[in-house]
Amino acid sequence: MQYLMHLTPAAQQPACPPLCQPQPLQQVHMPMPAPAPEPQQVQLDASQAVAAPTDPEPTSEQVAAQPSQTAPSQRTEKEEKKENPRDRSAQTEVSSGSTREESVADCTTDAESDSDSTEAMPERPPVPEDLAEALAGLTPDPCAVGFTLEALLCLVGQHTVEEFALALYSAAEPELSKTIADLVLRLQPMFAAETREDLLGHQVWKLCEEDLPYIASDSPPDRSHGTVVLAAELYVCGAVTLAAVKQIYAVLLFAESHPADHAVSLACHAFLRTGPFLDSSEVGMRMVEYLVLRLKEVKGLNLSIATRQSITDVVELQKNRWEPSRMGMTREKTSGQKKARAAARTRARMLITRVQEGASDPWAGLSNDARALTALLEFAAGRDPGAEAALTTVPDELIDTLRVVSTPATLPVVLALRQ
Repeated sequence: MQYLMHLTPAAQQPACPPLCQPQPLQQVHMPMPAPAPEPQQVQLDASQAVAAPTDPEPTSEQVAAQPSQTAPSQRTEKEEKKENPRDRSAQTEVSSGSTREESVADCTTDAESDSDSTEAMPERPPVPEDLAEALAGLTPDPCAVGFTLEALLCLVGQHTVEEFALALYSAAEPELSKTIADLVLRLQPMFAAETREDLLGHQVWKLCEEDLPYIASDSPPDRSHGTVVLAAELYVCGAVTLAAVKQIYAVLLFAESHPADHAVSLACHAFLRTGPFLDSSEVGMRMVEYLVLRLKEVKGLNLSIATRQSITDVVELQKNRWEPSRMGMTREKTSGQKKARAAARTRARMLITRVQEGASDPWAGLSNDARALTALLEFAAGRDPGAEAALTTVPDELIDTLRVVSTPATLPVVLALRQ
């Protein structure tokens, strides 16, 4: 998994030498010959006593330290290192291969306050009104895309590439991310660029990259879904390189030992778009292997049914070489899988029994039991009266979960619940 880390671990820093060296005062005092400093020392003591009669008598260490010019600077360096342990801890985090460059400042202040973990996203200037107006009517429809492109081309000379990047980034809803990425490629030749970093596509990616640490946090912004999908689409259309994709997964999946549920779900969305293109190259195929292993690893954590189902679907799709038509064609073969399905059908029958007996909360404990809910839908799709009656009592908060675990054969049963 180190392949995905965008920062390579730095070499271990040598131990701090001042702790092993003599004190600065000893460095100055010890080499001095014994007979010579006595008259100078007496004269210095007398001059200091005249200049500052109210001060206490200086010690021999103070006298020895005064002729030295290097000792105070060395002592200052030591004091700064002792007084600023947080700075050293922040540097250590970066050298250890952390994937969040923007979070170094947060790490230095976590010891002071827990509120820094919910730091607000960076403030950005507002989108120019004419650019926002040109993008207001954008839809995936080709005609709407053509009108929007024509309106944006008329504004190329009036705004900078950064302003265009901000406008396109701000308009990227999940369903428009592919359309926005196409517009980026069409508008990119209109702006002069000396380096790759000056390209319009890279400017849009920089805005997405700045949001990634906040998206992976416990308080993600509202536009997290659109930002992640836009970043994936930028790679698919060739606007950014493989390094950008590595950064997406490094922050969402590998930065924490226990990534947030929404971060894993968004990583699955990104993998769904970038996976087929990654599998087309040797380097990308190795990256896909790491991603599949990591997704299987985090699947065992405390994730929601929807996120675990997303992992199952995208891993199975990759296993079938990204061909949806081949999914679901393999049947359960192992005895463990057969036993798990039989146990799930038993739990579904127990739910039907609790509903028939009029239990106070028959659905308790099923909100995170995907197999039992799937079995219940299969019973209902087979016209089982008990299962159909049980589904009429399903809580509203479980309807979306049933939609997630449904199959093409059981989806009509779930859709009928919303009517």
